[in-house]
Amino acid sequence: MQRQRQKIKNLKGEVVFRKKLASQHTTGEMLLPDYFSKDEHDQILAQRIETTRLAFEKLSREGVDFSRFVELGAERGHRSLTLVNYFDSSGIAMDISFDQLKTAEHFSRLFNLPKLPLRVCCDANNLPLSSSSIPFLFCYQFLHHFPSLDHILAQIHRVLASNSTFFFDEEPVGKMLQLHLYKQPAKEYSKSNLQKGKLLRWLESFISETASDEVDHGIIENHAMLLPQWQRALQGFDSLNVHVRTLRHCKSSVTGHMRPSNFLSYLAGGVIYGGCQMKSLAPSSTCPVESLLCCPECLSTKDPRSGTPLESPLSKGTDCLVCTSCERSYPVVDEIPILLTEDLRKELYPQFS
Repeated sequence: MQRQRQKIKNLKGEVVFRKKLASQHTTGEMLLPDYFSKDEHDQILAQRIETTRLAFEKLSREGVDFSRFVELGAERGHRSLTLVNYFDSSGIAMDISFDQLKTAEHFSRLFNLPKLPLRVCCDANNLPLSSSSIPFLFCYQFLHHFPSLDHILAQIHRVLASNSTFFFDEEPVGKMLQLHLYKQPAKEYSKSNLQKGKLLRWLESFISETASDEVDHGIIENHAMLLPQWQRALQGFDSLNVHVRTLRHCKSSVTGHMRPSNFLSYLAGGVIYGGCQMKSLAPSSTCPVESLLCCPECLSTKDPRSGTPLESPLSKGTDCLVCTSCERSYPVVDEIPILLTEDLRKELYPQFS
């Protein structure tokens, strides 16, 4: 079965929508009136930085090594900023949105987090990273932007190194008890919707479809993946420490025998999070993470003999990165490499072509 991936209209939607967000949350100009204002967003981001710090302190106590990392769907990079500043980690913040990655400088100053990660604008459907190279990879609110989990998890499997960890959080589990009687008139983050209260919004989610600016822009919001689908998708990892939160305080594991709490998650949905481990006897790379970047154009080409993607390292040029194999160059704009294939770069960022 062919793996499903995002289409060009979804990627364009991400770029256009997040460019508006980047401007709204740094300049205060209201381009999306049904979304959070600059001041509201600053408060939300401060809370997310703190919850990220606490989550990674817990991971550190559990023995997880995230001293070298890659973050997918990093947006404005606030979580990567947390790792490089609070934990002295070294890593790469990756996102399809150049404009959101650019705002990391603004939020670095706002929250007094002076060290920046390496930021890379790229397509997660074609991750420009060497195979078996990344010791720790993580994401928040990212996996549900794909039509299914198979293709993006295949990319994650490919780049994870031996004895590595993939950590994710704040991903939705779909409800079995879901009716689509009507579409809500107010957008998800609009003031009129948020004034309803959490309980009423939660009850309404069982009988209606949520309206959102993301979907209006063509972004995939796949909130319908049920717990069994998540369980099947995560089977490829060697070990799991993954849980689902339902009704805020009800917690269940996605592994082992079906429990009453699993059944509740199946019926009512929730939020899935946790760590997935890959184990291997192969030695892992100790190279700096930036040296693990590779040419996306070569990656999109299969080796005619082995059928595997071609992986060609990149070297530094003048205001660009250059493939050591095909010699294609990739612009570096405001310290952000644009690692997209030529065709995709023309579609999404013609100004950088």
